[in-house]
Amino acid sequence: MENEIKTTNEENEIKTPNKKRFKILLVIILLFFILGYFVSFIMVSGNSMSPTLNDGSFHTVVKHFYTIERNDVIAVYSKEAHKNLIKRVIGLPNETVEYKDNQLYINNQLVEDKYAFGKTTDFKVTLKDNEYFCLGDNREHSLDSRTYGVFTKKDIIGEMIGGD
Repeated sequence: MENEIKTTNEENEIKTPNKKRFKILLVIILLFFILGYFVSFIMVSGNSMSPTLNDGSFHTVVKHFYTIERNDVIAVYSKEAHKNLIKRVIGLPNETVEYKDNQLYINNQLVEDKYAFGKTTDFKVTLKDNEYFCLGDNREHSLDSRTYGVFTKKDIIGEMIGGD
């Protein structure tokens, strides 16, 4: 009878570490999914945000609980480019965004564009509800809303932490 009890205790001792490993693995998987819901990591590809962000650098993007404001750096999905982009929000919904003589105008008011690097060619666009106009800081070498068009809130993946 003692042999039976010993065998049972030995089996329990073997199963306990497996249960602990399973619980630890389950917690790690849950944390991964929860973290993935709120935060994403993105790598800068190219020089369109230079000198603010460098090619190959990794950054954190908050996917929820943010408000979009002018000059925020965001990750956005471009349907036209079929990829994620990192750009700076220049124009907000229902605004008229204009560049004339390398100067930024929002609703016909001159606005300081302290992140612009290089010359920005002239353009004028009027945004509708839920539309955002985004540019790369390196204006001469950026494919952005001038190329791909405006972005909607649905296209925006999130706001980059430490993006200015």
